[in-house]
Amino acid sequence: LSSDKLKRVRRIEDITGLTIGYGDGLYVGPFMRDKRVTFDFVSSADFVGVSLKKMLLGRIDAAYAPNAEHLAYVVRKLNIERKVRLIELPQERTKLSLAFSKTSGDIAQRYNRAFSETYIKETFAKILRKYSDQRP
Repeated sequence: LSSDKLKRVRRIEDITGLTIGYGDGLYVGPFMRDKRVTFDFVSSADFVGVSLKKMLLGRIDAAYAPNAEHLAYVVRKLNIERKVRLIELPQERTKLSLAFSKTSGDIAQRYNRAFSETYIKETFAKILRKYSDQRP
């Protein structure tokens, strides 16, 4: 929460003792794989939204997503920008990949065209800067 005393994470000890919401069975970044991290796993496609809502209710201490852009998007979607703080973890940024079925026609080509035409990387950076001091 934005009212929390935690402002920066430099080492794993900064977050041990916290209960952190995340999606059950999903990829966990290298920094967060430490056995001392306590997760509250959510079985939902909207694991970020569910975790953020649980945090707002005081049921958990933090919400985790290996992709900061996704987290920033859900924060904005829930209109809770003033209630939460995004904190960058000391780890390499997670890269995402998409795969399309061979039976999906030209969707991969259309996706690639839309991605490059809309300057999505700059859009992500702009959104992310609104909620944190991170610079993708």
